[in-house]
Amino acid sequence: MWNQFKVLAGNEAPPSSEQKEPYGYLRDYAVANKAMVFWLGTNTPEQKALFDKILADVPAGTPYLGWFSNDTEGEFNGVELLSNHSIYVLAADWFSNLTVFSGTENKGQGPLPSDKVKTPKLENKIYVTYTFSEGDNFQYNQHRMRNLWDDPNRGKVPINWTSSPMLYDGAPAMLNYYRSTATANDQLIAGPSGGGYFYPNAWPENTLPAFLKKTSSYLKKTGMTVPYVLNRVANQNVPLSDSVVKAYEDNYRPNGLLLSWEDHFGVEILNGNLPVSTIQGISTVQDGQKILADAKAKWDGKSPLFVSLGLLAWNMTPTDVVKLTDSLGPEYQP
Repeated sequence: MWNQFKVLAGNEAPPSSEQKEPYGYLRDYAVANKAMVFWLGTNTPEQKALFDKILADVPAGTPYLGWFSNDTEGEFNGVELLSNHSIYVLAADWFSNLTVFSGTENKGQGPLPSDKVKTPKLENKIYVTYTFSEGDNFQYNQHRMRNLWDDPNRGKVPINWTSSPMLYDGAPAMLNYYRSTATANDQLIAGPSGGGYFYPNAWPENTLPAFLKKTSSYLKKTGMTVPYVLNRVANQNVPLSDSVVKAYEDNYRPNGLLLSWEDHFGVEILNGNLPVSTIQGISTVQDGQKILADAKAKWDGKSPLFVSLGLLAWNMTPTDVVKLTDSLGPEYQP
């Protein structure tokens, strides 16, 4: 056996797996599950027609693992197309060893948050909510979120961390880690738009309630009972329809929803019962400071004001959130 292996030393690093086999990360999971593999876009008529045909042949609630071509345009068109067919997305093209992680045990680390939240006594302040983006991205839990989680300033300021309730099946060990190491200021919430990435207005009305009912158990088991919802049609953010609001109310029964990624913030009560807070996205500390300063300038100070800021996870860190919070005056309450 001595000559079966060759040992070499050199000054060049060996090629990475990505260089050897681009986009091979999900291959083991596809093989293990005997899944159909295809790569089709939505911008080429011939490809879109075949894409439509494939999607029409699978049951409602089927997951689509992987991603799309053409960056954000491909994302918006692709997620909308799949939503039209009652199919949700798990962005997993960079997820390593999913076959192994899906076989780990869910230990249920840490207490689950209570569904019944005691309403605090409000003051005439500007209440600021911070929410990290990318919870629609399944592999984000394995990569960028873990880096952010290791920030030494995590836990100093209350932050919503969008994640995927499907970690319960797909990567229990990761879910165990986040739950067991979360501080009182770390709140895991369901990324867009609940049990998977989809646009609810684009989802057929006749299948949405059943899908939400089926996936509601994942939100409860993971403690991610507050959904962050993205809702796009024809590449545009759109308001939630009455039927969608009712479907969320009846099946997820959330205390409230976080909605969209806009250039403005706001709060409204839909159907007279469901609080919905629109998120205004920021990518720097300076963005947040400007938005909050403008909010203060327009505020009369006679009643509470609620501002939801979305933190672009690729740009910002918990340290940035602490820096932003420390720059605020006593009239702000994070």
